[in-house]
Amino acid sequence: LVVLAGVICLFASFTAINLTARVSFLEGWPRAAWLSVAAIVTGAGIWATHFIAMLAYRPAFPVRYELGLTALSVVIAVFLSGCGLFLAAWAGHRILGGAVVGIGVGAMHYAGMAALRVPAVEVWDMSFVYASFAIGIVGCALAVVAGLSRDTVRSKLIGAGLLALGICGLHFTGMAALTLVPDPAAPYVTWPTSTDFLVASVAAATLLILAFGFAGSVIDQHLAERTTREADRLRAYVAELEATKRALEARTGEVKLALAEAAAGSQAKSQVL
Repeated sequence: LVVLAGVICLFASFTAINLTARVSFLEGWPRAAWLSVAAIVTGAGIWATHFIAMLAYRPAFPVRYELGLTALSVVIAVFLSGCGLFLAAWAGHRILGGAVVGIGVGAMHYAGMAALRVPAVEVWDMSFVYASFAIGIVGCALAVVAGLSRDTVRSKLIGAGLLALGICGLHFTGMAALTLVPDPAAPYVTWPTSTDFLVASVAAATLLILAFGFAGSVIDQHLAERTTREADRLRAYVAELEATKRALEARTGEVKLALAEAAAGSQAKSQVL
């Protein structure tokens, strides 16, 4: 499950960087539309990474999650990811935008942790909590700066790697901050459904969202590049036509000059006769 969470995180990070880079080159409503898609894909990928990694956490007693806070963690992830990507891709504040994404990852993580229901007392080490936020904010800021520095696959891969490290580093450092002390007086809790079914459902839904987002960005970029090539071809054709026009105008001037000289010669001949 930890490996699966890491794979989804890396795929989500690359898709997020790729979509954000695409947004940077758009204008008008397409930019707003793709920014919304990027926010949903990024938030879903971050949340799925967190939730699947949480399902990998197996203490010595039953664990379940409160539905309302779990749903709230998804909303937090999507909303703050959208705010961060807006600052990075639209307003041009890449460091600030990446930091906001990191704050969103942390807020989502601890909202999801608040949904944890176990027959135990939760004891938090705040030094690990602060360290997790620092890792997430710095990692996401560096990822956005590196991923958007150049429109190359290498830059996007570096940005995706840094973003995945920031997300995973925040999650597992935050998990290390929690100690569960068994409480015999707490009510016994059970899973409403099997863990395997939850993992499969979350992973499948997230990968589907990421696949659609990634495919959409690739197709959109391909169409944009084809449009750019066609525009370049048309500009070259127009430039060739203008050059031909200028050559014809120059030739016409030469012909007019020759005709004028011939008329002058004919007039002189007539005067002599």
